[in-house]
Amino acid sequence: MTGGTLAVVLLLGAGPAPTPPTYADAVAPAAAGDARGAAEGLLAFAAAQPSDPDAPEALWDAAALAMDRLADPRLALRALDALVAGFPGSRAGERGRARLAFLEARGIRTDPDALAAWLRLPDEPAALREFLSRHPHFPDADAVRVRLLRVDPTARSEVDPAALQAGDPEVAWRAARAVTAAQLAAGDYEAALASAVRAADSAGEKQARRMLRYQHLARASAAWVALTVLVLFARTQRAGRWRPAPVAVRYFVPVAAALLAMAYPMDPAFRPAMWSLAVGGALLLWVLGASPRRFPRWVRALSHAFTMTAYIYAIVFHFGILPALLETLTRGLQR
Repeated sequence: MTGGTLAVVLLLGAGPAPTPPTYADAVAPAAAGDARGAAEGLLAFAAAQPSDPDAPEALWDAAALAMDRLADPRLALRALDALVAGFPGSRAGERGRARLAFLEARGIRTDPDALAAWLRLPDEPAALREFLSRHPHFPDADAVRVRLLRVDPTARSEVDPAALQAGDPEVAWRAARAVTAAQLAAGDYEAALASAVRAADSAGEKQARRMLRYQHLARASAAWVALTVLVLFARTQRAGRWRPAPVAVRYFVPVAAALLAMAYPMDPAFRPAMWSLAVGGALLLWVLGASPRRFPRWVRALSHAFTMTAYIYAIVFHFGILPALLETLTRGLQR
């Protein structure tokens, strides 16, 4: 067999050449939820096809998947190092260089485990405290302390805002805002107002002043209800006109039952308020309905309606439902 014949036979028997991998093939596992498979596929694609125009973007996407979806700094470092070394002049390479500098400042080379824990860190007080105890010198530890202040008002005894203010001014400002938010959540509106003024937090100052007005109104409402009950109770006692169940109470009982039924599917934080509205509202109506009728009917009706409204408002504010109620009404009106 001659050399030419042998070459023809080998070419015919070899079959078609394998199709080189493409960017679409590499990223396809991401559509099925396999972020790791997609990241590894993009790395393999860029290594096999370095001259392909999509190779730099493939490495950038691999790093993004590793950080955003997998919280895997080691895999992201492989992709970013390959991007910066292999495609320094590309637009993706410039982005990769800036991203690598950001992550190197957060220990992607020196302590990737701490960086991975930071990426996975939820807004839960226990997890935030554990991270700070294990990695107290993490570059973004102050930002983690700000998150802890935001989600746990009691952390003010553990985290010193003044110490945070000695560092990054932006972190200090966010820490001051977190302190204001924590004080608002705890119902300490005067302290929240003072904190917001010190931090030049106009939004926090506005909210604190608004909540202070609501608090003063709630206190006035509670005082009005207490005074009304005392006066009417004393008058009814002297007149001896207690009745088993005034008409208003009998009408209110189904409403109270509906309130209690609504309380159980809700967040447990709403249940004490519902119980207070149901039971306390029935008792208040009993006192109002049993009082001596020395005034015209329309005066008594207005007085009773005003007193019940004041009681409902005082209860809603006392149990912290007012902010959520106002937000719900605002969003509903905006829609």
